[in-house]
Amino acid sequence: MPVRGKKSLHLGKSLEDLNKMADYKLVKGWNIKNYCQSASKVFNAADSEFKSGDEEKAYVFFMKYFNIVKQIHNTNQYKADKKFFDQLLGKNNVIKAIEKAEELSKQLERRYADLQEEEELKRRLDEEEEKEKLEIERGESGEDTMETENKDEESVTISGEITPPQLYRLLEDGSTSVLVMDVRPEEQYLASHIMLRNLNCINVSQAIVKAGITVKEIEKGLNGEYMDLWKSRGSVDFIVLLDWESSLTDLMVGSPLKTLKDAIFKFDATVVVKSEPLVLQGGYDSWLLHYPQFTTNPKIPKPPKYHEIASISKLLDFDYPTFDEDKPEPPKPVENNKQDGIMMNGDVIHAAQTSPTAESANRPAMPVVDRSRKPKSQPTSPVEGSVTVVANSLAAVKPDGGTAAGILPQQEVRVANSTPKVNSTASVPSVDRSKKPKEGLSPTAETKGMSPEMERTAQGITGTDRTGKEKTRELEKATQEQERIKKNQENELKAKIERERLEKIKQEQRKKAAEEKAFRERKEREEAARKKEEQIKREKDEQIRKDAEEARRKNASEEERKKMEKKAEMERRRQEEEQRLKEKEARERKEQQEKMEREAREKEEAEKERRIQEEVELKTAQERERFKKEQEAKELLRQQKEEAARKQIEQETAEKLRLEREEKLKAQQEAEKLRRQLQEQEDKAAKLQKAKEAETKAKSQLPVGWEKAWDDARKCYFYIDHNTATTHWQPPDTTTQGQPAHRTPQVSDAKNKGSYKMPLQTEPKSNLKRSHSSPNIAQMVHQDEMNIPSFDRKTKPSAKMEPSPTPQRDLKPSDVSSAKVRNLNPVYGSQGRALTGLRNLGNTCFMNSVIQSLAGTTPLATYFIGGNYRYDINRENKLGRGGEVAEEFAVLINAMWSGQYKSIAPRDFKSTVSKFVPQFAGYEQQDSQEFLLFLLDGLHEDLNRVKQRKYIEEKDNSHLPDVEAARLSWESHKRLNQSIMVELFQGQFKSTIQCLKCMKTSVTFDAFMYLSLPLPSNSRCTLYDCLKNFSKLEKVTGSDKWYCPRCKVHREANKKIEIWKLPYILLIHLKRFSYEGVWRHKLQTYVDFPLTDFNMRGHVIGPNTKSAYNLYAVSNHYGTIDGGHYTAYCKHSLTQRWYKFDDTEVYEMSSSGVRSSAAYILFYSSIEVQPPTVSGF
Repeated sequence: MPVRGKKSLHLGKSLEDLNKMADYKLVKGWNIKNYCQSASKVFNAADSEFKSGDEEKAYVFFMKYFNIVKQIHNTNQYKADKKFFDQLLGKNNVIKAIEKAEELSKQLERRYADLQEEEELKRRLDEEEEKEKLEIERGESGEDTMETENKDEESVTISGEITPPQLYRLLEDGSTSVLVMDVRPEEQYLASHIMLRNLNCINVSQAIVKAGITVKEIEKGLNGEYMDLWKSRGSVDFIVLLDWESSLTDLMVGSPLKTLKDAIFKFDATVVVKSEPLVLQGGYDSWLLHYPQFTTNPKIPKPPKYHEIASISKLLDFDYPTFDEDKPEPPKPVENNKQDGIMMNGDVIHAAQTSPTAESANRPAMPVVDRSRKPKSQPTSPVEGSVTVVANSLAAVKPDGGTAAGILPQQEVRVANSTPKVNSTASVPSVDRSKKPKEGLSPTAETKGMSPEMERTAQGITGTDRTGKEKTRELEKATQEQERIKKNQENELKAKIERERLEKIKQEQRKKAAEEKAFRERKEREEAARKKEEQIKREKDEQIRKDAEEARRKNASEEERKKMEKKAEMERRRQEEEQRLKEKEARERKEQQEKMEREAREKEEAEKERRIQEEVELKTAQERERFKKEQEAKELLRQQKEEAARKQIEQETAEKLRLEREEKLKAQQEAEKLRRQLQEQEDKAAKLQKAKEAETKAKSQLPVGWEKAWDDARKCYFYIDHNTATTHWQPPDTTTQGQPAHRTPQVSDAKNKGSYKMPLQTEPKSNLKRSHSSPNIAQMVHQDEMNIPSFDRKTKPSAKMEPSPTPQRDLKPSDVSSAKVRNLNPVYGSQGRALTGLRNLGNTCFMNSVIQSLAGTTPLATYFIGGNYRYDINRENKLGRGGEVAEEFAVLINAMWSGQYKSIAPRDFKSTVSKFVPQFAGYEQQDSQEFLLFLLDGLHEDLNRVKQRKYIEEKDNSHLPDVEAARLSWESHKRLNQSIMVELFQGQFKSTIQCLKCMKTSVTFDAFMYLSLPLPSNSRCTLYDCLKNFSKLEKVTGSDKWYCPRCKVHREANKKIEIWKLPYILLIHLKRFSYEGVWRHKLQTYVDFPLTDFNMRGHVIGPNTKSAYNLYAVSNHYGTIDGGHYTAYCKHSLTQRWYKFDDTEVYEMSSSGVRSSAAYILFYSSIEVQPPTVSGF
């Protein structure tokens, strides 16, 4: 039937037909430009047919377009001007045509296969209808229905064959026991087999049913679960054999069905079956056509013919064992006389010549094969055609001129399979082994009824010398015994190898069957309700079929039965359609109900929020009224205090006027002193200017550890020696740099008293010309020239002039940490802002990966580059690091965003981190997630704006609505934690825990910095799957039991963590390292995460959710738990391109390579990523 939205198949029966239609040859001498225009028209037609739903025409046009373009590319005109012709053809059109053709070929191939299957099914149904019509015609010839059924039942016994309807009626009777033996391969049997009540079915695979096999050997290769049913074969009424297309015509010597039937019916000396085994007419394929509902899988495709008939030499190269009788002696062969025997590839088969006995006078002669000679193998041809085997009957002559019992008539069998074609035609003798051979025949008995020629030959053999004949017989017997022993050994070896191979295949099949069984059981559990409805439907169908059978028995006309079956089929289809519509309506009603419930919940939550908002507003109004009254009282008190203060001020003013008059004279005396001091300052400024000019001309630099600073009070520069924590008015004497270290400091001249010259230890010259964290000396000299202090001598100084403070002071290490000289050891070369690599200092790739990812967090980078962090540094925080981590991190961010360096070494940053966390002091590989946790916490504590942290008692807000409880919890958290890290990176969890004993429930809201998501053990999943697993309910037990406030003891509980509020910057940690006992291993699961529009609305239960998140950085880990390497992928905020940061190596990459199984930490942002500016955050 046509697919919805697509036209029916009408052009061909396969893709080969369409490819023939698409074939096109260019005419020589035509203009290629015209062909290009024609090709474009063909492409447009193909696109139009594709949109209209005609897949066949679209495929033909696309392939024709592709063939034309391919031939155009081979022309000289195209090679001479490729660019011009490519523009006419369009490169995108060629790629699109190939893609569309591939897509259509897959769809058409599937549709053609479905069409062939429908035609095959229709053909079989037509054949069944023809058979039914023939049966009706035979039934109308005068025989009633009951007689026909009786004959059918009799034919079962007479012909040895049973049809699927007869088998079904036999099983429905209930009083008859049946054992079905399915000889198909085990994997096909496990995939689908007959399943019906009152029926026992076992699989006797053709792999163990070899020519000449016995019952004991079958039992050895039989699956253990079938052994009980196999042993009960003697107690059942009927045994039915089947394969895919079993029939009586398949019961040839050497076939699995024939071998199994003979083994259990003729040569089984231990168990005697009640009746001859029957063959299911048409096999399992016919059963599927009649009763697909009584199979484990009705949709199994029919495989190609799997059985093949081996070459005749191998087919007959077996011996059935004898139980009581000795093997008769073979007669001496007669050479070159084809009338006395039958030639088979050089072997002559003779009738046994023994003396007659009264006991075996009426038995047919047993043919004897001369196995001392093997038939020559014929050359084979490739895998084409079929194998033709002709089995000629052995005309063992009876006295009445007929053929002996057990001899097959001549027949020809063709088997199409993948084996080479045998060119020769071999004669196959058939032996009835169910009857014993004669003990011996007299010459008269032997020759009676023969032709004259055969009688003369037999008499000649009889008249031969008895002594020579006996010797020849003994020699032949010894030779045959050796051949038989050798052959048995070879057969045993082959059988052993075959059994081992089959056992291995069985083990694999059992494993696969167990996996399929587990999958089916899981599927059955998930669809229990649906199966229950299907069971009801099957019972109805069964009732309908029973009614149809009853109607068929009552009505003599088969046409009426056919109509009833069609009606039942239509009724079944109608019921299925009604059931499908009911299920669809149920789903829609369920979805509508869920939608209404969701809307009701949202409405209820909105109403709760509105009531809470009203309560908050009411409380706010009350607080405002109270505050207003308090302010009025305070204002009245203030006025009273001001009145009292005014009176006191008037008294103090009078006293001050008296004191001022006394001090005025004293100030005039000090004015002269101040003028002298100003003169001295001018002289010092002039000398300082000269010194600066000298420094500028000499282009000298301060020694290592010295810093130049400006004194606003005295309007001049002074110098700080960080090596000794002292200050100086004059720069140090640079000539002392070459002196030996640890000399005693000497005091300079009296004029510069207080200035010391400290000899410095000789240090190696660094390649770093200037660090961004240390002052620029050249720039300072230029500023000195621009900022020469000037004095207005026309005005006198104030009488109350505070003396200038001395710049000499004791400096703490925390006061000068930001001004110390740092050695970044850079490699100069501009790659662009934020494209600076970080040197690996020895297994520090974990640190470099995290720093590069945080440097790509532009809101954070803006905060440090603009210098706003200096106002927030909290050096008194006992939980912090004195601001050192924040300052060192700021140095790295400024250097990486300067765009001046190709790479730098974060050595000072690592030393500072190692000072506080010894875990990172060495050069061992560490976890980047643990380092990220330390760095985020360290930056938060160093930049926490809360100076005085007071203890806040934790309150139980379980009785409050979630919105109010979450707000109060967040406000309590913000009272102690206020920093840029909280504003950017922190969200809020809702944690619910319930005691399993008293059902006490506790709800808390906690802040989080990142999400740590568990990974499944399978090879692939999505980020949304990980989020679902994160919010699953888990049981708290063992040492982690929860202390229940109601039970007053630790109890087992159910715990669930959900996301209430998300931060602006969302960090996701994928838990790739897991523990199994004492062992730790890494999961290589590929997580498919979105690069853009990461929607978290379905995973956040709070009222306010952020918009879609976009990925901007990934921290990767390659390797195993024992060793690996970290890298970072970052999206540049300026170019909007992805770059890979591998320590010092930085290069552009494709966005398609961002997803990998090495992804460890994901950095998402819900705000637009803009490049940082110096204006601050």
